[in-house]
Amino acid sequence: MIKMLSNQKNKFSTIFYFLFIVFIFFTPPFGSYDIIGPQWFLYSLLNVIILVFIFNELSIDIFYLFFKSPFIKLTILFFILCIFSLLYANNKVLVIHDLSRFGTFFISILLFFILFKKNMFSIKHIFLLFFFILIIQLFQSLRPFVSEFLFYDLDIFNISEINLSIFKGNAGNKNITAASIVLSLFVPLYLFSKENYFIKFLAALLIFFQILVIFFLSARSSFLSLFLSISLFSIYIFYKNKIHLYISLFIIFFTFSLSYTLSSYILPSNLSVAERSSSIDFSNESSSNRLVLWSNAIDHISNHPLVGSGFGNWKVESIKYWGNIGDYYLIPYHAHNDILELTTELGIIGGLSYLLIFITLFIFHFSNFLKFKSFHNLFLMLFLFSYSIDMLLNFPLERPIMQVPLALFIAYSSYLYLNPTTYEDV
Repeated sequence: MIKMLSNQKNKFSTIFYFLFIVFIFFTPPFGSYDIIGPQWFLYSLLNVIILVFIFNELSIDIFYLFFKSPFIKLTILFFILCIFSLLYANNKVLVIHDLSRFGTFFISILLFFILFKKNMFSIKHIFLLFFFILIIQLFQSLRPFVSEFLFYDLDIFNISEINLSIFKGNAGNKNITAASIVLSLFVPLYLFSKENYFIKFLAALLIFFQILVIFFLSARSSFLSLFLSISLFSIYIFYKNKIHLYISLFIIFFTFSLSYTLSSYILPSNLSVAERSSSIDFSNESSSNRLVLWSNAIDHISNHPLVGSGFGNWKVESIKYWGNIGDYYLIPYHAHNDILELTTELGIIGGLSYLLIFITLFIFHFSNFLKFKSFHNLFLMLFLFSYSIDMLLNFPLERPIMQVPLALFIAYSSYLYLNPTTYEDV
C-alpha cells in the first residue's frame, strides 16, 4: 500500500514538473518589456516547488553522488569564480543579479539530478516534454501568418514585405525561437528512426513545419545548427545501413526541399533562405555587428587577461567601445558569444572553466556514441552541438528557455556518468 502511494506521488510529481517546465517556455509577459524577467521568476519558483516535493529525498548520499560528476565539479568551479568576481567588479549589483540567475540554474541541475536518480524523470519524459513544447512553439510561430491567410485574404505568394518577428512566438526574439526549435530537432529525427511508416509520416509533418518556421525566422546561426544536425543524422543512417533508415533519409531531404521551396515562394527575395544563407560570410554587416562585438571583447580580454570586469558587467563595460561605433544610447547587452563575454567578465580562467564544462560533456557523449552507437547517444550529441553553436553566436546563458534544457542535459549526463549501463530507449 505504501509503495503504491509512493508510486502515485511520483507520477503526480512528474506530471506537475512536466507542466510547469512547459509553462516556463510559454510564460505570459505580464506587461514586462522583456519576457525573460517573468521566465526567470517562474524558473526559480519551479525550484522551490520541486524542493518541497522531494525534500524527503535529500540525503548525504545524493549530494555525494551529485558532486562526483566532473560536469558538476566544473560548474561549481565556474560558480565560485563568479562569486569571487564580487571582490573586483565595479557594479556589484549586476554581479548579484546574474549570480541569482546562475544559482537558479545550478539548483535546478541538482533537483533534476535527484528526479533522475529517484526514477521520477527519465529520457522518455524528456522526449515527451520537448515534443509537447515543439508542437506549441510551431503553433505560436505560425498562428499570425495562418490567421492572415485564412481570415484576411493574404496572398502568400505575393508578399512584398514582411516582418520576420511575427514568427517569434512567445520567446521574445526570433533568434531565440529559432535556436529553441532547432534544439528540439531530435524529436522528429527520433521518430524517423522507427520502422513504423505511420510514425515516419507524422515525423515528416513535424519536421516540415519545424524547418519551415526556421526558414521563416531566417536566423542564420540556426541554419548552421540545422544543417549540422541533419548531416550528423545522415552519417548515422549510413553507418547503420538499414533500408527503413534510408527511406527516412529520403523523406527528410524531400521534406527539407519542400520547406525550402515553399519558404522561397512566400518570403520576399531579400529575406529568402538562399539570400540569407549566401550572406553567411565574415563581413561585419552580414553578422549583425558580431565581428565588432567579438573584437571589442577580445580587446578587453587582452587588457584584462586575469581579472575581468565582474560577472554580468560586460553590459556596462562595453559602453566605452560602442560609444565610438554606434549610437551611444543604443548599447548591445551581449557580445553574442557566451565564452568571450564570460572571459571579459571573469578573465581567461573563468572563461575556460565554463568552456571546459562543454568540452568534458562532448568527450563523454562522443566516447559513448562511439561505444554504443545508439540513437540515444546521437540525440545527446545533437543537443550538445545545437546548444554549442548558439552559445558561440548568441547568448543562451541569458535565456531561461535555453537554460532549462541545458540543466536537464547536464543533470541527465551526470546521472549517466554515475550509471554507465543505464541506456533506456525512448
